[in-house]
Amino acid sequence: MKKILIGLMLLLPLQAMAISNAEIVQRVTSDAKTKFFPESVKISSITDVNFFPEYEDSSYARIGNVCGKATVTNGKENANIVFIAHVFEKSNVLMVDKPVSLYDMGNQADLARDDLSKRCK
Repeated sequence: MKKILIGLMLLLPLQAMAISNAEIVQRVTSDAKTKFFPESVKISSITDVNFFPEYEDSSYARIGNVCGKATVTNGKENANIVFIAHVFEKSNVLMVDKPVSLYDMGNQADLARDDLSKRCK
């Protein structure tokens, strides 16, 4: 019986464990710096980036939203932006959707707070 258990354990994939919150946040932060905004937009800072799991959050798959703030400049205009990006991770493969929501806190603060309260909790 012991040999069977050891054999079964060896058959389990070593990469089956889900990646950590920190790894998800790091990847989305990197994508925010390089993929979320047009080339003409310069990112001054990205802060308060956190992963919020949805219905699936196990050692084999993680689905949820990553929410954060970015301070950006486009020409002479500055803006404080809140972003929400949906992520899906399974077997150490992380897929990050472009942000489903980008809110300018100067013009859309109420809308941003409402969406954040639903998706980033």
